[in-house]
Amino acid sequence: MSLLKPEEKEGLVEAIAKGLKMPKGVDVEKLTYDIWEMIVKLPYPMDTKFNIIGNSSVVDVINENSDSIMRVRINHKKIDFDVLIPMDKVSREDSAVSAFAVMAVVNALNGVQVISD
Repeated sequence: MSLLKPEEKEGLVEAIAKGLKMPKGVDVEKLTYDIWEMIVKLPYPMDTKFNIIGNSSVVDVINENSDSIMRVRINHKKIDFDVLIPMDKVSREDSAVSAFAVMAVVNALNGVQVISD
């Protein structure tokens, strides 16, 4: 049994494959903190760490075995998702962690305020 509706699963797969476009004026640092906070508050055995470098950042998503399984790369134009483990080694738990992480990113992105010039 899947926890996601088919259209939700399709949206997650598309986000991972193609990334997400960043609206103009999003504060990358604030978005990174928001993503980190949303992930660590999830009621699922997962963790995250991040690194902000100028106007870009990297968020690593970590499974319950302390393995980095996904990297979220954020800059002022786009958010990209990199799966860090071979697809044939992805467990059901890793899939769930990845799905929760993508949903947290989308939630954080939907909640940011755009800074106008």
